[in-house]
Amino acid sequence: MPYGGVHFDPQVRTVSLWAVQTVAGIHNWPLPGWENWVLDFRGDDHTRQTGLLPADFAFPQSSLATALRRLSEGLGTPPPDHDALLGRATAAPGPDGTAPVVDPAALQPHEPADPTPAELAELRTALRALVAQAETD
Repeated sequence: MPYGGVHFDPQVRTVSLWAVQTVAGIHNWPLPGWENWVLDFRGDDHTRQTGLLPADFAFPQSSLATALRRLSEGLGTPPPDHDALLGRATAAPGPDGTAPVVDPAALQPHEPADPTPAELAELRTALRALVAQAETD
């Protein structure tokens, strides 16, 4: 599952954006240079992204076993390092020359608690069983 995506439609001057994590600086829309564009923020609903693409758009096709294997490998992986993102967001001028305010805590997933190592092990075991079943189907 990607962390987010963006679609630019120059005909209707719309930027459609979806993200599963907080997007720093987007609350200052319109960003400098984008004043005549509309932001269509879709939150974490990536399913509507396909409707914006041409009908013949070639999505990558992977087997269910491959997708489940990737999911299992990513369990317990820390979120991406946002230092570069924060640097760019704080360096860009805000609307009317104001200084942007970025709360680094907002970039962390809003989960009440991380899963325990035992819970992650149990989930990996279940995913391995699903991978094995998908490979035989």
